Amino acid sequence: CFRQSAYLRCSVLTIAGGSSLSFGGANSADSAYASYLSVATVDNTTAVVAFRNNYAHGKYVRLVRSGADGTSLVTRQSAYMSSSYSTSVWSTSMSVVAFDALRVLFCYVSTSGYVGRCTLHSRASACSDSSGCSFSEVTTASFHASSTQFVSAAAVDTQLALVCYRDNANSYFGTCSRVWNNAASLVVGSDVVAEPTTIGDTSMAALSGGTVLFCYTVGSSPAHGSCYPWDVSPAPPSVPPSPP
Repeated sequence: CFRQSAYLRCSVLTIAGGSSLSFGGANSADSAYASYLSVATVDNTTAVVAFRNNYAHGKYVRLVRSGADGTSLVTRQSAYMSSSYSTSVWSTSMSVVAFDALRVLFCYVSTSGYVGRCTLHSRASACSDSSGCSFSEVTTASFHASSTQFVSAAAVDTQLALVCYRDNANSYFGTCSRVWNNAASLVVGSDVVAEPTTIGDTSMAALSGGTVLFCYTVGSSPAHGSCYPWDVSPAPPSVPPSPP
């Protein structure tokens, strides 16, 4: 997915024979002057794309593959990430991750106090087209009280996600928190300083065995990028306890 002439557009990229790439036609997923894009694969036919529109709303679209060869995209849902904070998403990176085909988590920064928040959405059925396929908001929890920037997240398993960010109130250090869900609620663990130096943009990916790769830019001379794996598992039981 990408921004073209301020609009959100997405294409299906196909890898053939392990060496050649082909693109399907670009789908105009939303005409809301999208920025700060984040994409999560929900299942083999569906993706959710989160973004900030020109009104500072945090929004998302649910895209479904279509066509005989599966290279076309259709927009099946367009909604706000959080009804309570729909007008207060700050102009910094945000993240969407899928716990499974039924639950997705949006993490972003509110302009009110620059609070870091995550909002859980769920749906009743892992389908593509009918009304029961749409996601709806479940709950929101704050993962950092103020001065949050450059948010990224990764789903470790179906219960646990790791969200990392720059803590502008603590020397701009790279900081992370664990977020658990049980389909109805979110529990946030304590802040942990992952990189005790000034960082910039962040990006994360879940690896196998409960490990997350945390990558970020470092502004010190010379400016460079760094990555390191972090063991985040195991997750707690299905009903999250008070985290450590």
